[in-house]
Amino acid sequence: MTNIEPKGTKLKFVNLKSHLKEYFQKNDFTFFCDDITQIAADEKFNKVVYMTNNTLERNLRFEDSRYPEYLFLISNVNKLTSLTNRANNLIKEVRNVEYNPYLFLLKIRQLFQVILYKDFGSENWMDNWIMDRCYVIKIEDELLYYTIYDFPTLLEKLPDWISVKQTKVKDGNKIGYKMIIKFNV
Repeated sequence: MTNIEPKGTKLKFVNLKSHLKEYFQKNDFTFFCDDITQIAADEKFNKVVYMTNNTLERNLRFEDSRYPEYLFLISNVNKLTSLTNRANNLIKEVRNVEYNPYLFLLKIRQLFQVILYKDFGSENWMDNWIMDRCYVIKIEDELLYYTIYDFPTLLEKLPDWISVKQTKVKDGNKIGYKMIIKFNV
């Protein structure tokens, strides 16, 4: 057996479902938008969404200045919808905006990459990759393992395993939309 661990590092086995569930409970992905029609107005994506978690919004905007808008659109469904299906539906919904047709799936994968392999909720999330985690998930009675070396495969499969929806929340006089994820496997 070959040791794939970096010198001095012990692998930590992490239940993928539990980890992501806890992550989305701990980090507030609540979006506010005064006028939803302005997100994709004038044939471009506009910065009109804001979040209650300033650190998270700043980190998202660092990754891509329109990330909160993309995530708001992705989660803007009332019924649980697979992330892959939602991304494909969005391509049809915002067809007046010129962009790569794979944009939403790419953004979903990028989001989970930084959530799983960086400390994205903190101020210093971009410093280092988290090298010591091995994510475990059970699919159809089979345990699957994903280390840092397998992350492209995990990110390719994850949008098919997860569904998304929103739930309305009140913050004072404002109505926000909290992103909810659930595993469908």
